Amino acid sequence: MALFNRTVNKAAISPQPTKAAAAGGASYYTNGVNNGGAQMIGQYYSYIEGPARNRAMSVPTISRARDLMASVVACMQLKMYNEIWNGDEMEKVPLAPRTWLRRIDPTLPNNHILAWTFDDLFFFGRAFWYVTSRTADGFPASFTRLPAAMIQTLDQSGPVWFAPSKQIVFQGGELNRQNVVD
Repeated sequence: MALFNRTVNKAAISPQPTKAAAAGGASYYTNGVNNGGAQMIGQYYSYIEGPARNRAMSVPTISRARDLMASVVACMQLKMYNEIWNGDEMEKVPLAPRTWLRRIDPTLPNNHILAWTFDDLFFFGRAFWYVTSRTADGFPASFTRLPAAMIQTLDQSGPVWFAPSKQIVFQGGELNRQNVVD
């Protein structure tokens, strides 16, 4: 459970919001063209972390606790293992890592993306990575982080999410579910 979640202020029998209403309205539309979604990924000037998170970070105890845990998570080295039965027990055998384990986002160091991924999990209870490139065999080769405060899931209102969402909206545009890891 996250440190805080969005509060539900509607009755449980209310109808689901429409895509246009939940996607943030017309502010992302120019000349009838949706300028949100995948087109806005990497446009860091428009990213926000959310007012609730910023209020929580103004409390010194919460800020220090977040910073201590984020620094530990961010410095961890990622490794791949496979489990093999050796006759008596399952044994972990190191594997050659995929390239993305060494550099998740080619434009940022791993400690940056891992710290902010932890931040999203700490404050919102979920985190999102977007696949920015794939290898020849179709597996992800690199990712970028999407701020959880800017993501809306139309098929799950939260504050508890029971499965990955099938309708993910980022800055007013729906993302291809196949390119989002949540």
